Amino acid sequence: MAELDVTTLERVKVMCGLQNTDQDALIVRLIDSVSQRVESFLGRGLLSLARTEDHDLREFQHSVSLRAWPATAITSVKHDLLRAFGSTTALDTTLYYLDIRTGTLHLESELTEGFGVLRVAYTAGMAATTAAFVTAYADIAEWADRQVR
Repeated sequence: MAELDVTTLERVKVMCGLQNTDQDALIVRLIDSVSQRVESFLGRGLLSLARTEDHDLREFQHSVSLRAWPATAITSVKHDLLRAFGSTTALDTTLYYLDIRTGTLHLESELTEGFGVLRVAYTAGMAATTAAFVTAYADIAEWADRQVR
């Protein structure tokens, strides 16, 4: 199931000239299928929500790409070689910044490398609701309407 539908039942019914509810269940399934295809093609979640990810760090690495974007807020960035991520492992906010255009977290200092040693809690996604998605990304919504039709 997709995180967020990229169009609405009402939009598809208008495009198809349907007024009854006979095909609603089928259309809803098709909308979900198309929405999953969009998420897969874009390679990121569409729904704007709080997310937490662990990242590996290599020697001399000064940035990580967040899996969902656009990112709108960083809640915390923690570095812990033991991967317990307690409150004392949080980095000061002066040690990193977020490029919201690319979803890249830039680290101002070099951190010790390791597997899964950086935990980033943040809010990201393309929209909080289907209506907001359709408004902000009308071209994708129109494409989805045509695919369901």
